[in-house]
Amino acid sequence: MRLAFLLSIFCLLLNHHALAAPDISGAWTLYESDSDNLVRAFKSQVKKAQRKSVRNGGAGRGQAPAGIRAPVLKTTLLMRTLPYFLHQSNNININQEEVLITFDHDSQVRRKVFTDERPTTISLLAAGRGEHDVRVSGWEGKRLFIETTSTLDVKIQEVYELLPGEFKQLKNTVTIRHPLFRQPLTIELFYRLFGP
Repeated sequence: MRLAFLLSIFCLLLNHHALAAPDISGAWTLYESDSDNLVRAFKSQVKKAQRKSVRNGGAGRGQAPAGIRAPVLKTTLLMRTLPYFLHQSNNININQEEVLITFDHDSQVRRKVFTDERPTTISLLAAGRGEHDVRVSGWEGKRLFIETTSTLDVKIQEVYELLPGEFKQLKNTVTIRHPLFRQPLTIELFYRLFGP
């Protein structure tokens, strides 16, 4: 009897957690004036890495990862190690179902992520950007955590959360851990709901 009671409480808590996840579905457009500029922030990190590489004689953390020839650490080349959707996407159509969330980025890249921690792969070989393994840590409260790793060992964490206010806004906090950088690069992107 007691076990059945505890089991029912556990099921209620699980259902409450599932219901607590907000619905982020809709057509979202980037609000550029409030968002960080990824290219500018990335350039700054590249310059720091170049200075570090020169001081270290090209060794250690300042050294270019496999597939990138040192000492030519051009920002445009390094930007290609990032997924397309991070620096070329101003509009996102999000469709959220039970355990599947689909992201359509400017009709160029479609990402499917599963909130039950099922891994997926997005192939960007046609764009010269290799493959990216996508893992969703899932919902933590009202925030959705997505982790992406590229073939060049670039790790990206995205944290999506709806912001309170008169207008429906979606915030994406992106943390990039690049093998070339000593410290992670974090930017914030803000989106406004354009349509259902």
